[in-house]
Amino acid sequence: MSYKDVDAYSDSWDRSQEKLQLIGKNIDSIEMRYASHLYDETDPWVVIEQLERMVGLLD
Repeated sequence: MSYKDVDAYSDSWDRSQEKLQLIGKNIDSIEMRYASHLYDETDPWVVIEQLERMVGLLD
């Protein structure tokens, strides 16, 4: 993929995330810059923070 292709993909992804937020009131978009598809293995803190946030909503 060229940089132009990556930019086009990223732009379309961003637009789709904005549209998804229109579905409900409790939807958050979490952006991970430069994360791999294996973020749960390479950046587990992202998963842990979101799990802690969801558990906190139950209290």
